[in-house]
Amino acid sequence: MFTGVTVRDDTLSFRAYTTTKGGSTELYDAYSIKKTAVKPNKVENAKATLTADGQVKLTWNAPGTGSAVEGATAFTSRTMQWARTGRTQSVILTERPPTAIP
Repeated sequence: MFTGVTVRDDTLSFRAYTTTKGGSTELYDAYSIKKTAVKPNKVENAKATLTADGQVKLTWNAPGTGSAVEGATAFTSRTMQWARTGRTQSVILTERPPTAIP
């Protein structure tokens, strides 16, 4: 048995196949997952500022139109650190060693 995976636009599809005793391949099962959430517009006025204590503060304004931003993820490869935020409009990155990744 093996599975084929297809990604197109907003749909992820799976098709599972089986091989018969005679050597032919038959479709065993198939299903798709379709994303229906509306993509939000881009944030506006994104800015990074260095704070007095050496942290980087990222700020932005929510999009003026369209769906609200549900959350954001910031990542810096130099320190291998990431931070997540919900509906707030800022996140602070602090210097941490790579072993501190949550």
